[in-house]
Amino acid sequence: MSASTLSRNPLTLLRRCALVAAVVVTCFAGKVLRAQEQQAHYLSDNIVEKLSKLDEMQKEKKWDEMIALIKSLYQTSKPESYDAAMMLQYLGNVYLIKNDLASALSPLEEGLALSEKYHYYHLETEQQVRYYVAQIYYQDATAKNVPNDVTVRDLKKAKFYLDQWFANNTRPNPDARVFDASVLFQLAQSASGVPNKYDPTYLKETMEACQAGFTETVHPKEYLYLLYINCLQLQERYAEAASYWEILVSVQPNKKDYWNQLLATYNQLAQSTDTHVALKYSVRALLTLDRAQAHGFLKSPRENFIRFSILYNIQQYQEAAHVLRAGLENGTIEDTAKNWEILAYALQQVNKSDEAIDVLKEACKRYPTNGQFYFTIAQDYYAKDNSKLAFEYAQRALKVGHLDKPYAVESFIAYIAFDLRKYDEGIAAVDKALAYPEGAKDARLKSLKSAMLDEIRRREQNKKAIEAQRRSL
Repeated sequence: MSASTLSRNPLTLLRRCALVAAVVVTCFAGKVLRAQEQQAHYLSDNIVEKLSKLDEMQKEKKWDEMIALIKSLYQTSKPESYDAAMMLQYLGNVYLIKNDLASALSPLEEGLALSEKYHYYHLETEQQVRYYVAQIYYQDATAKNVPNDVTVRDLKKAKFYLDQWFANNTRPNPDARVFDASVLFQLAQSASGVPNKYDPTYLKETMEACQAGFTETVHPKEYLYLLYINCLQLQERYAEAASYWEILVSVQPNKKDYWNQLLATYNQLAQSTDTHVALKYSVRALLTLDRAQAHGFLKSPRENFIRFSILYNIQQYQEAAHVLRAGLENGTIEDTAKNWEILAYALQQVNKSDEAIDVLKEACKRYPTNGQFYFTIAQDYYAKDNSKLAFEYAQRALKVGHLDKPYAVESFIAYIAFDLRKYDEGIAAVDKALAYPEGAKDARLKSLKSAMLDEIRRREQNKKAIEAQRRSL
């Protein structure tokens, strides 16, 4: 879950501005008179008369003509008068309809300032303007290629107007909580001035805004949970993050990404150096896989291999081997040479060496050009004190080729040949091993060759002695 994705979502709220503004502008004259009666403020007669032209202009979508008329009326209005405040509001609203947010900002702010000073607008209107202005500042702050100091300045402006909005708000508003938390999170990202470094104060305030949203409604916005989790993860508070992922999978069990994130979080926690903690979270990761798969998710070969890995890491080798073998045979785990090698090793951990060898022989059939499997079989036979088969499979490994370390195989054959008294083959293997850079540094190989040459000489001497004795009879 990226921070940039989180930061953009509240902008969807701003797209509603033009629609709401259209309602505000419609039938200016009638709405003005109702506002006059309620707040005891009155527009000048000449203003009211000229405003009547706006209805027709709006129907014909003559926005530029509307703007020109409103500007002319504003210029003739007395400074800081009710006329001036209302013209500023109308001008800002028309700019919103045109989606010219940059031009809308100044008149909306100026009109709001006059209303706050002289109580010109209804509280509802003031709140609406505060929210619009906060959204515009937020959009400006999060636009592309904006200098960081400008971003921070505009985010602080957005936060200022949001704080005013909350101070005058009396009912829970989930969207506003999301917006507030998003502004704070963007400030946490930007205030430090250093990429990927988050300001701890704003990060804390982001979490407090999220928590406020959690308590205001029975069903908080999912985005609020995601933002809160992101803050926890940035502080490496993974256990707490897991508890909130659990909430999300409980309310939205059909979202695969939530299961993925929960599994990843438990796997992260399972890396603990405390064996008890690691075991606890490994078990939770396994249970998460079970639950997700019951909903039809996390069934890919990669995710099935994760199950094996968890079992293997908690030393449940027999169960791990069963999972891996079944997966390799039925295709639910990717059939790769490496996975067959891992399976054989897992079986060795539970003293099933014969079964491990059978697995490696099956791998030889599936990967006939991989000599490394033959060499591993040779090593396993040698561990079982079966030098004859060890020698045979080591030679097969050389014949098939594609070995990780040919030098190691030649050396292995040389030593086994000595045990089997196959000195000629052993010397040939030593010579090949010595041709590798590693072999040239191995003094033991030279000693082994000398020992085999001695044995050959002794063997020849014995043959001659026996032959001489036979002739003397």
